[in-house]
Formats: sequence, structure tokens, C-alpha cells
Amino acid sequence: MPVSRGRKKKSKSKKANGPTRTFEQNGIKISQKGDMTYIHNKRTEQEHLEYIEHIKHNRPAFFHNLKEQIQDVILDIEKYDKLTLLGIISAYAIDKQFEDDGKGEVTLEYAQSICLASPNDNKNNLPTFEDGNRIIQKLIEIRTGFSLYYGSEQIVGKNSELENNIRYPMILESLFVRGDGYVTHLYEVFRELFAPHDDFLKEKYGFKANDILDTFLQLEDSFCIRIIYRDKTLHPAHYMRWERWKRSNSPTDLKVRNLSPMEAFEEDNPDLPFENGKPKLFWIHDRTTYKALYEIRLRYPEHINVVKALSIQFGGNSEFLNPLFTAEPLNDSKIFKCPIIQEDGKYYLFAFNIAARNLLKIGENLIESVDSEYYNSHYLGNKYTHTRDVYLENKVAELFKRFLPNVQFFGGVKYVFNNDGSTTNCNNKNEKKGLIETELDLLGIGKTAIYLIEIKAGALNDSAKRGAIKSLKTNLKETVGYASCQSFRAKKFIEESDKPIFYDKGKKEIIADKSKRIYRISISLDHLGGLVTNLFDLKELNIIDKNTEFAWTVSLYDLMIFSEIIENENDFMEYLDQRLTLYLRENIEIPDEISLLGYFLNKGNIKFDQTKIKKFDKFRIEKNFSSDIDKYYHNKLVGIPSPRPTKRK
Repeated sequence: MPVSRGRKKKSKSKKANGPTRTFEQNGIKISQKGDMTYIHNKRTEQEHLEYIEHIKHNRPAFFHNLKEQIQDVILDIEKYDKLTLLGIISAYAIDKQFEDDGKGEVTLEYAQSICLASPNDNKNNLPTFEDGNRIIQKLIEIRTGFSLYYGSEQIVGKNSELENNIRYPMILESLFVRGDGYVTHLYEVFRELFAPHDDFLKEKYGFKANDILDTFLQLEDSFCIRIIYRDKTLHPAHYMRWERWKRSNSPTDLKVRNLSPMEAFEEDNPDLPFENGKPKLFWIHDRTTYKALYEIRLRYPEHINVVKALSIQFGGNSEFLNPLFTAEPLNDSKIFKCPIIQEDGKYYLFAFNIAARNLLKIGENLIESVDSEYYNSHYLGNKYTHTRDVYLENKVAELFKRFLPNVQFFGGVKYVFNNDGSTTNCNNKNEKKGLIETELDLLGIGKTAIYLIEIKAGALNDSAKRGAIKSLKTNLKETVGYASCQSFRAKKFIEESDKPIFYDKGKKEIIADKSKRIYRISISLDHLGGLVTNLFDLKELNIIDKNTEFAWTVSLYDLMIFSEIIENENDFMEYLDQRLTLYLRENIEIPDEISLLGYFLNKGNIKFDQTKIKKFDKFRIEKNFSSDIDKYYHNKLVGIPSPRPTKRK
């Protein structure tokens, strides 16, 4: 089935405990030993200089070739009926979903962006599977080519090495990785964040926030019921729909309706096409039926307003063909806000994952596009109780209280400190010197520890997500950097005060015991991936103040996982103690925080063999350590009882 319900990962290696594997290419030796990957540059200085010169010399021609490849694939796509072509590429993505780590998914997104950039002028020329596969390979080669091109930027001196260390991973996130967290958590946040705006959405569009989610879940369920796979099996949703219907319709009910079971089933399920008194099924590899297979059929009439609001016609994404960056993979595309295609009064959905992975963007666009004043005052900021910032602060407090029940948390506490104008002004040049009152988003007081938590709802803008270095540095400084400084300021206040006193919203005194262990934590709404698992470069770039210490930095979605997996405060403190030391290592690569959590659960700690590490230029933790956590959330979503992953004792 279309998997719109899982945490999207980058490539995973084989099982961690397999044999040692070593390979060498262009003078770089890569060794996979157990749970770690070690990288060592074996080139001599002269060999390295020659290699660099080779790349510099060939880079312009490589880029020119990429541009020619783009023009070639656009011309190829324009030959055919685009609905059928997207059906072929969607079927490919479904076939490959468990083996290509999302390559089919991002290829479908790229194809849909190009297809919608111009009219569908050749509706009568259906592409063959050979045509579709040729175009698929071209799209994959272009995306891979751009990743190589951007990866060589440092060689030509476009950015510094440190800037490249944050720009290139961001570009890779945009090119290949989709999704912020487990979809159950995305659904939860979407419902809670946008439900307070139901009256606004109902007035402007005729639907509520939950209708958006229900619509896409229904569309995916309906699609799955209609398909026959390559091995001639049916999707489980087919049987589940029938069984649920039977349980809710007794023979007496059918007698009253004067209908046979199948007649009543057809009447109650208008989203399913029927033929000869039975649900009509479509073989997923019959290209002649793709228009019928992917056409939207609604089960509930109230969903039509959602479909109309989130649809786009061929030609509606014309900006994607911007002459300066024609159809480049990092271009802005309207498909992430409008994933449904409209043609000749009918609606089609090919990429189910687009909606699932862009729910917040879809919700925000719906509000902002019709009333920017409401968006700025009632959705952004903290003036009203239902704004994004206030929601995030309340949600983070709720999560910490859930897995640290013995810690007392206070939101929005204030304290008075002496601003000496050095590390405590958080780069705010206008902040006055001397005694000033400031705020900490969330203060936790436990028996043996104090938690200083800063929460930032600000998101990376589109330019930053494309790797624009100025926007990326600015956005990270406003979120990660500022949050780190604010909690560091609170830590200094505790350490340097004779009697550190905070005040809650009712002006009640909260005395912090300075003898307790202090943990600083930064939480963002945006999932920043590898940018915040390796904070060393951010400090070197002064995104995080060089005079501050590192704070544990994760997204809301990561915190949701920790709140459900971590068993007690002692385990959490142990994780933080070991985790914070890893930020000091510039040669470590941690793919994401959940992989590190999986390592912690699997090994019982996150300590590494220093003797081995010193021998190599870089070492990397493999992603497969999150597999047990992935499985737990997948099973939880589909209703399969599954034990929660726990720490190895």
C-alpha cells in the first residue's frame, strides 16, 4: 500500500552485528565494523590536490550536463498523457517502497512537480511502462547528480568548510528525506494545533481541521481497497472494510432496507466502483486503468470541499520552470500545499505521502492564503491561547510531565539577573545592562536535577531548506542559537546567585537548589534532522554562542518519542550525561536523535571505544538502531500489540 504512515529515513545499512565490511574508492576507505562506520582518507597530499583539481575542472561541464538532462526529461514527459505517466511512476513507488528507502517517493514528487508546471496537451498518447521507466531513471539520475554537484561546492570555495557542513546536509534532507517523525505524531500535532481554528476554516472553506486528515485517510483507504498487487493479492484494507460493514449491518437491517448484502454494501460505500454486482478491482500494473484507479471517489460528501481546496490543475505549478533554475529538484513547488490534481472536473491523487508529510504546511497555507491578518495574529505569536507558540509550550510541558512525573514543572517563569553584557545578552545588542527581568519557557525542579527548557516554534523558511546559507544561518541562530543562550543565561543565574529565585505566573517564588545537576534543553517545532544532532559546527559558526555550553537540542517529534520510550528519570539523566559529551566531538556523525536513542536502548549506553575512534577521520553511527522503535510505532498504528522498546539492562 502507499506508506504514508511511517517515519521516513535515509539509507539504512545491514544489521549492525554483521561481519566487518571494507571498501575503498577515490582514496577514501570506509569500514563498517559492528555498529559503527569509520571513514579514513588514505590519499597522499599530492593525490588529494590532483583529485581536487580534477573536480574543479569538470564541475562546470557536469552542471551544464545536468541542465541538458532536465530539458531532455521535460521534453520526454511532455510527449505523453501525464495522468497515465504519474500512474506508472506511482505504481513504481508502491512496488519499491520497502526496498529503495524512499527513492520512488521523491521521484514521484519530482515528476508531479514537472507535470503540473505545464498543460496536459497529449492526453491521447499513453506512455508504455518502458517509457515510464525511462523517465523514472532520468529523474533519479538528475536528483543524484545535483546531490553530487552540491557536495563539491566547498572545493571551489563557494562556502567555507563549516558552512558546507550545514548547507550540504540540509540540501540532502530536501533532496532525499521526507517527513518529520512518525505519522501518528504528525496527526496528533496537526489535530491539536489546528482544531482551535475550526470556526475560521469552516467559514472560509466549509470544513474543519480534522476533515482534512479524515479526507486523506479515506482516500488512501479507498485506493488500497481497489488495487490488486503484482502477486494477485488484495490489500488487507479490502477485507477490513467488508468485515466492519458486516458487523454493523445485521440481517434484520438488510431486510428492512430490502437489499441484498452486496447491494447494501455498494450503497454504503460510494467510494468503491462496482461492476457486475461486485467491487471493481484494478491491477496496479495495468496502465490503461490508471485514470480510473487514481481518480478520487469520496465516501463522505463533506470531503469534497477539502479536495477542491487542495487541488491544482496542470499548468498551475508553472513557477517550477523558472528560467533561472528550470525544474531543478530544489525549486519551490505547489504540490506540497496542493497534492491533489484536477482535470476536466475530476480529481486524482497519486502521491499519498505528500499530504501526510506536509500537513502543517497545508494547514498554514489554508489560513494565510485567505486572511494574512488572522494568520499573523491568531496563528502566529503568543497573544491568544490557540496560537502556534502557546500550543508548543503547553505541549512540551505536557510531554515532560508524562515521562518525568516526579519533577515539578513551571511554565513561563521569570527571574531577575545582572546582565554584564557578555554571554548573557544572547546577541541582543539593544538589551540594557544591569539588572533586568527575563523569562524561561519551562523550569523543571526534581529531587536531584533541574531542567532549564527553551521552546522555539520558529521554522526554517523555504530558502533555508534549499540550503541558502545566509537564511539557514539566520534561521538556526533565531531558534537553536537563541534557545541555547537563554537556557545558558538561566544556568549562570542559578550558579552565580546566592539564592536563585524564579517566579511563576502567579508571582509565587520558586527556589532553585544550585547543588542539583542542571540540564539545559532546547525544543523546536521544526524537525532539524542532522543539523542539531551534531552541534559542534553550529558553535564554530557562532550560530550557537561560543561562550555557552551545549544544550540537548531536539524537535517536538523527537521529544514525543522520548516521552513514550524512556522509562524513568534516571535513564533520562544517564542519556543526557552521555549525549552532551558527544556534542564536543567534531568527527562524529549522528544521523538523527532517534537512531542514537535506539543505540542507547540496544547497548545500554552511548559510550564508544575511544581507541578505535582516534584512528579514523570520521565515524558514523548507523541508522538501523532505530529499527525496533520504527517497528513499535508501525505496529501501534495498525493495531498490532507490540512491546515498547526498553533499555538493555
